[in-house]
Amino acid sequence: MAIPTSTIDTVKDYLVTNITTQINDTSVLVTYDPPGEYQPDDIVVVGDVITWDGTPHAFVGSGGTHWIHEIYRVQVVISVYRGGDNASTTWKRAKALSDSVDVAVRTDPTLGGAVQIAYPATAVFTATWEEAHKGRIVEVRKEIHVEAET
Repeated sequence: MAIPTSTIDTVKDYLVTNITTQINDTSVLVTYDPPGEYQPDDIVVVGDVITWDGTPHAFVGSGGTHWIHEIYRVQVVISVYRGGDNASTTWKRAKALSDSVDVAVRTDPTLGGAVQIAYPATAVFTATWEEAHKGRIVEVRKEIHVEAET
């Protein structure tokens, strides 16, 4: 019997696909890890940081299925830039994208049956000027809490 692997890859794939679908806006870059050279004004980065913890769930002599209860947090970073000094517009766009991430997770808390439960757990909102003071940036660092048995 094969030893199962972590659900992390499946979860990252699910989140990228379903966040992209939920946002439904081709001007927003939803990416698997930090973006490369192409960086539009609205970016959603999925899983650039994942914190994983595992604990024994059920003793199985082979270490097989349902042996490990994995608990991890998938970071999602939303970055919104708007030129000028309209803080409200930048904030509201970042908040709307953050809400879309939450809806993508809450619509199916099993993430397509890959995990027992997933839910939005934390969010830190930071608003600032860009370096040359030519526009506003709002960054949201969210964590999606995930629990699964592997």
